[in-house]
Amino acid sequence: MKHIAILLAGGSSKRMKQTGKDKLLHPIRKTNAFRLCYQAFAESLEIENIIIVYRDEEQKALLEKEIDLVHLELQSDFKPILHWQSALSHVNLYIFMTVPDQ
Repeated sequence: MKHIAILLAGGSSKRMKQTGKDKLLHPIRKTNAFRLCYQAFAESLEIENIIIVYRDEEQKALLEKEIDLVHLELQSDFKPILHWQSALSHVNLYIFMTVPDQ
């Protein structure tokens, strides 16, 4: 059975008390928490789709750069298949789909 992973990245990081800083993108050695989570999902044979909830267009662009780095490392041609903005104006869903190796 295949599964869908949901990565919740849309928070405002208020508890970090550093305006403008995204805790998911805060450096952890040569990576960050978002990339570590995303890569774990992307490498899993049980995960068929990944849904990423992001905050705004600026964060979306930063997350896409991290996603590109993961797929460059994994040598994967993974592409987003759908972008959807929910009825809640502050929540966006960015849906990605992996294509199983044949």
